[in-house]
Amino acid sequence: MLKFENGALGYVEGSWVMPDGHFLSSFLEISGTRGMLSVDNRSTATLSLFKPNGLREELTPLFNDGYYLEIKCFVDSIIRNEPPPVPGEEGLKSLEVVLAGLKSVFTGKPVKLPLEEEVF
Repeated sequence: MLKFENGALGYVEGSWVMPDGHFLSSFLEISGTRGMLSVDNRSTATLSLFKPNGLREELTPLFNDGYYLEIKCFVDSIIRNEPPPVPGEEGLKSLEVVLAGLKSVFTGKPVKLPLEEEVF
């Protein structure tokens, strides 16, 4: 569980424990007072918007697998000798969230970010 400065809550789950033959997948869902947004790579990058009045809107902004596009973009930045569109610092921030989660599991206490000490 994540608690943001503005009071919003987040939940992150990750696992590599899948049966043989299961492909890598991801799912993102954001819920708020004005509706819900849902993205699932198990389909063709469909973006679903759920609005409070019961309306649902389906968009397909990308027609290629997101993991393929991510790797292609990274390789293209190397070939062009340009910085990737998402800098490595963003990856470090994601890693920090994961390490904070692990520290919380081991200590049984909430952990504030940014981390001020090594986790292991």
